[in-house]
Formats: sequence, structure tokens, C-alpha cells
Amino acid sequence: MSIIRPEKIIYGVEDMEAGVRYFEDWGLELVESGETGADFKTAENQHVVLRKKSDPDLPPVPNDGPTAHEVIWGVTDADDLERFGSALSTDRDVRIDDDGSVHSIDESGFAIGFMVAERTPVELPAVDMNYHTNITRLNTPVMPDARVKPVRMGHVVYGIKRADAERASAFYMDRLGFKLTDRCQDMGDFMRVPGLTDHHSLFLSFRADVAAFNHIAFEVDNLDAVMMGGTYMNSQGWETASGPGRHYHGSNVFWYTHNPSGGSTEYFSDMDRMDDDWESRIFEQGQGYASWVIGGKRLIQKPA
Repeated sequence: MSIIRPEKIIYGVEDMEAGVRYFEDWGLELVESGETGADFKTAENQHVVLRKKSDPDLPPVPNDGPTAHEVIWGVTDADDLERFGSALSTDRDVRIDDDGSVHSIDESGFAIGFMVAERTPVELPAVDMNYHTNITRLNTPVMPDARVKPVRMGHVVYGIKRADAERASAFYMDRLGFKLTDRCQDMGDFMRVPGLTDHHSLFLSFRADVAAFNHIAFEVDNLDAVMMGGTYMNSQGWETASGPGRHYHGSNVFWYTHNPSGGSTEYFSDMDRMDDDWESRIFEQGQGYASWVIGGKRLIQKPA
């Protein structure tokens, strides 16, 4: 069984107009919208779905208010769907939709799903940067795009209860094949899916001791894109949650803004990459939030 990436996130929103405007400003492509919701996609064809909070088909969540109701992970093929469904049905309810997607609940009460990934390959040029005698950009001025278009969804972060931390992480690693990158015994576990080398595809944080969706992260080209994206969001009236800055765990450059559909969204770039040669690190105390952060605004985990 192999999970490739986060494939879809489904929100239950109270203000649909604000939700649609937010993700349009964020730079996602609007696929369709109407009275009952909207569908956006990244360049690599991952989907952000907005539904009214009152929609009875939304799975339950541990907290009130607008929030993400389900994260669906992309898998290799239909055989993977069958294997995941069969394995999970041994100790929890499993629903299989007409399209073959599999749906269940994780150990913290968050809805989780699986569907065959439909990735659109995106070819991106290498980022050239000049440093002293290392000249890779000659006679070429930097002209960053004013509007950012995220390439893909990279990772998901949930807050979980401290008492549930061990079994919550074990579910993803032992049952679903996630790999441990860093364990911070005062904070939580950073895990990656087999199909990606990102430092983390999922972070389960018990720091605030509350079960709640925290954020979804979108990769952009480089530091310029992070800065241009965050600046544009501020210009449209969306409030910064944290950043810009660079995290310790993952080393990614970041900028978070508060999302009216729940939690926050993150622009990120230049994340650490790990393969099977990586040895998991165990920290009695995590390295910290960020090596640098501008403005002093810190992302405080709270119910979405």
C-alpha cells in the first residue's frame, strides 16, 4: 500500500463568499462554484473543496465552527484502495463511495479518505541564485510574478490531544505506512508519506492539547513567491497568522494567513527532503518554531 500525497481537502464553511474569495486570492484555479459550494485545484491537480457547514454529507469533526472536515490521501492504484479499505475495516467503520474512494476515521476523530491520485505533472525550471563567485543568473534580472500560483498541496497539520499522541501517530505509521522524520517529545511527530521526500506530509501536534485542524500547506517556487504571496494576501485584507519566517523542523520558508474556511493556509518553499536513508531523529525538546520570523507573529494552534 502506498500513499503518494494529500489529494483533496474538504471544508465546511459558514461564509461561502469569503471562502471562495480567499482561495481565489490564494492563487488556486477555480474549477466550479455555486450555491452549495466550490471546487479549486492546484497546478498538480489536488483539490480544495468548500461545502456549506450545514451540509449533512460532511463527516463529523471534533470541534465547532468552519474547519476542514476531511483530508483525502492519493494512492497509487485501485488495488491500494481495496487494501486500505480491508485493513481499516477490521477495527473501524469504512465507507466506500461509488467512485471507489475509501473513507474512515483516524484515532483522533478526524475523517480520513483515500482515492487514486490523478497528478498532473508540472515541469518547473531550477531556481537560479547568485552568491559571490557562484553565478547562475547572468544578465537576467529577477522579475517575480505579482500573483502566486501554488504548485501543490504539501502537508497537513492537526492538533491532537496529548493523551492520544502515541496511538494517533501509530495509526498513521503502522496502519498507513507513514514514515517518522522527527519526533519531538514535547510537541509531536513529523511524518512523511512513502510517495514523497518532503520532511513532513503530516504533523500531529499535541502542544495545545486540543483536537482540531490546524493548517494545510501549499508549495510555491521560492522565497520570492512566499513573500509575494503573503504580501498580496495582506493587500486583499487577509490577516497574517505567522511569518514570514523559516521553520527549524523542515527548514521551509513560510507565511501563514488566517483562512475563513478554518485554520490557516501556508505558503512554503525550500523544505528539507528525506529518502529511505534518513534516520528518524528523536528530540526530548523540539528545536523550536523558527530560526527566524518577521513581525513576531507566531502561529498559535487553536480550534479551527
